[in-house]
Amino acid sequence: MKKITSLLFNILFLITPFVVYSKTSELFEFNKMVFIYLLTILIVASWVIKMILEKKFIFKRTALDIPLLLFLLSQIISTLLSINPHTSIFGYYSRFNGGLLSTICYLLLYWAFVSNLDQTQTKISLKLALVSGSLVALYAILEHFGHSISCAIFTGKFDDDCWVQDVKLRVFATLGQPNWLAAWIVALTPVTWAFTLESKLKTRKSFLYIFLSILFVSTLIFTKSRSGFLGFFVESLIFAILTLKNYPKKLIVIAFSVFLTFISFGSPWTPSISQFLDKKPKTQETVLPTVTSQLEAGGTESGDIRKIVWKGALSVFTHYPIFGTGVETFAYSYYQFRPIEHNLTSEWDFLYNKAHNEYLNYMANSGILGISSYLAIILFSIFVFLKNRKNIFSIALLSGFVSLLISNFFGFSVTLTNLELFLFPAVAICLSQKSKERKINFKENDFLQNSLLVVALLTSFYIIFLIGKYWYADILYSRARTFNNSNHPEKAIDDLDKAIYLIANEPNYHMELAQSYAQIGQKKVIAEEAVKEGRLALSLNPVSINLVRSLSNVYTKLSSIDPQYLNDSVDILKNSTEIAPHDPKLYFQLGLSYGRIEDVKNSIENLKKAIDLKPDYKDARLALAIVYESANQKDDAKNQLEYILKYIAPGDKFVKTELEKLK
Repeated sequence: MKKITSLLFNILFLITPFVVYSKTSELFEFNKMVFIYLLTILIVASWVIKMILEKKFIFKRTALDIPLLLFLLSQIISTLLSINPHTSIFGYYSRFNGGLLSTICYLLLYWAFVSNLDQTQTKISLKLALVSGSLVALYAILEHFGHSISCAIFTGKFDDDCWVQDVKLRVFATLGQPNWLAAWIVALTPVTWAFTLESKLKTRKSFLYIFLSILFVSTLIFTKSRSGFLGFFVESLIFAILTLKNYPKKLIVIAFSVFLTFISFGSPWTPSISQFLDKKPKTQETVLPTVTSQLEAGGTESGDIRKIVWKGALSVFTHYPIFGTGVETFAYSYYQFRPIEHNLTSEWDFLYNKAHNEYLNYMANSGILGISSYLAIILFSIFVFLKNRKNIFSIALLSGFVSLLISNFFGFSVTLTNLELFLFPAVAICLSQKSKERKINFKENDFLQNSLLVVALLTSFYIIFLIGKYWYADILYSRARTFNNSNHPEKAIDDLDKAIYLIANEPNYHMELAQSYAQIGQKKVIAEEAVKEGRLALSLNPVSINLVRSLSNVYTKLSSIDPQYLNDSVDILKNSTEIAPHDPKLYFQLGLSYGRIEDVKNSIENLKKAIDLKPDYKDARLALAIVYESANQKDDAKNQLEYILKYIAPGDKFVKTELEKLK
């Protein structure tokens, strides 16, 4: 069973980065998370079966046990007290990583690793991680030159046209986002250096590992990730300081290969050698991030937006300092404390489900208990690395670990980086061979042994079945959304009914079903079904502004059957302003809803509120002008239209036409 456990970990390291599936609601993270769930169950099952067969309790105590248990306790308490426990358990839908279940998986994988793998098996796992990293790097480098393997798989064309993002400008391979790829590949890079130092110079092995280092650094360059570059610089410094005394010549070779890579391809701040020789400076286009992240998609500089989001995260923390608002609930709590200045950025209407700083994220979601236990894990992990620094791989793992800490300061963890964060210390411990193993022998009892085996197997099969249901329900949900978007709600209803049968308490499924019914709701009985599903979705997650807006849209669509639904739309939007007091879009929708029921006074009041929160809100000013015109307040209407033409959209033909009508 020990070999089986090792094999399963090898599969985890080798295969997880490539787990991508186009028929789920999210191509990358969801499928990787499900795969990690599956591997965790198989690994833990093999570990338990090994204990049963050997009739002894196998558990290796490590320095991280208490910090990990405290962290788990913090996440459990935060989940129990969460403003939405469902999200806290499973993770935010579309992110998935970070929920309580994912945390339990990472901790179980840590303990299973240190309790079952020896030094030889651990080195094999490291080498397979490098194999996986090299293949992903080649995948990314091909993208940089306009050839995406994903497009070849999904569309049959070996180009990059299947992506909305400019993948040639900033690659992301199988991870879905350039910063995530950079964080993961940078953390792996020092391992290639460790193998290089371990090998003799001018041998095939040393050339191989230097080549892998070049591949990884090239991938980093092609991601154009600023946090990735910073992490790489710091990890390089740490690795050099801790190894220079014993490996000066080999370090020079590694440094020279990295230098050549940078001057060959350049960086966001330095030209390549060809550009330098041609004396052509890099264009602005090459240093700007692509539309691959909500945080970096608009015209406002991403650093400025980060500061605003961090300010909001600190506000959440100060209001919920002990346990936070609940694991992975930032998407809901941020709306309540979102700074007004966020409305003046180019990403004012984007949904932020992460604080874009892992530490602030834990502070907001899990409070003091969560962040202190998380920091304890980090400190004890560093202690483990330094304690075993005589092992060159512990130094490499420490360097990569620190790069993750830097990347997480400017972003957030994903499935692959969390695997590194929790398993790098486990790898260092196994390579050191200094963990203690507790063995508690069971009494000789074949009946008990067989009974435990049956229970372990049945439990494992049942959990795997639940994971399969979870994954298939998402496929049905994704397909239903496609049907709704292509105006085939009848087909969507069939898929959503099946998805809800599999996972009954997922609010997104119920709201999508409400949208389906609303599309075909020409009869009162169908309209009632739409309202029923929409209200059920909101009852399952009453703090989700997205669900509020969706239900409001459902009411608006159904108003052709019964005008009373417009009043329901007003009520739900009005109530939701308490949990999102600084959201101009919410007041804009409320102003439109009041306008539909011909309540001019409240319509004007809420549209003006939206404009107060966001003075450059073109749609709100245009709507307010129309309401003023309907109320025969032509001067006020002119003022709004003139403001749009002067300060927001000088060439807008529609606004010009409307203004001419008023003259």
